[in-house]
Amino acid sequence: MPKYFITLLLIWGSFYLACRTKQAAPGAYTTTAVQAQQPDSPPLNRFERAIEAFEAADQEGASNMGKIVFTGSSSIRMWKSLEQDMAPLQVLNRGFGGSTIPEVTHYAERIILPYRPRCIVLYGGDNDIVDEAVTPERVLETLKAYQANIQQHLPGTKTWFISIKPSPSRRHLLQKARQTNALVKAYTETDSLMAYIDVATPMMASEDKIRPDIFISDSLHMNASGYALWTPIVKAALMEGCR
Repeated sequence: MPKYFITLLLIWGSFYLACRTKQAAPGAYTTTAVQAQQPDSPPLNRFERAIEAFEAADQEGASNMGKIVFTGSSSIRMWKSLEQDMAPLQVLNRGFGGSTIPEVTHYAERIILPYRPRCIVLYGGDNDIVDEAVTPERVLETLKAYQANIQQHLPGTKTWFISIKPSPSRRHLLQKARQTNALVKAYTETDSLMAYIDVATPMMASEDKIRPDIFISDSLHMNASGYALWTPIVKAALMEGCR
C-alpha cells in the first residue's frame, strides 16, 4: 500500500476521533438529552424559518428586553390579541408552528434568552402527546430539560406552564392529556420557579364533554371565545406572580 495512502488514512482517523471526543464549550447548551427523550420525533429545526422571522423582526422593531415571553405551539402563535389581552403587562409572542417542548428548548437561545424576560409563559405538550411513543412521563422529562436550560442561562426566571387544552379533534387524547397535566402540576409544586395554569378545566362542558363553541372549524385551534376564556385565567396568574 503506498505510503501516502496510509498517511491519508491516519489523518482521517485522527480527525474522526477528535470530532467524536470534542466537548461542548462551558455553559453551552446541547439538545442531545432532549433528542434522546423523543428519538422518533421530527427534526428539531423544522421551524427554522419562523425563528428567522422573529430575528428579523427584532432587528427592525423596538426593544423587547424584559417583557414576559409567551412561547410554545400554535395556541400561542394564533393568540393575535395577546398584547391587548395582557395589558398593562408587557408581553412578547414567540409561539411558533405546531411545536413541541423539545423544540422550544432547542430554540430558547434565540427566542427566549436574548430578551432576558421577566417571566416566561409556556404552552407545550399538546403536540408532543400526539406521538404514541411519547408518554406523559416523557413529556415531564422534556419539561425538566427545558427548565434546566432556562435556569442555567437565566437563573431565577420563573416559567408558567399553561395546561394542555382539551380539543374535540383530539378527544381520543383527553385522558393522556389529563395524565400529563397532573404530572406537570405535581412537578411545578416542587419547583418555586415553575407554576401551573389550569385552562383545561373551564374548557370542559362536563367531565367528558369538551366545549365545541370555543374552537374554529378544525376543532383543534381556539376562536376568539376560547382566548377570551383563557385571558382572565392567565392574566390573573401573571398579575399576581410576575409584575
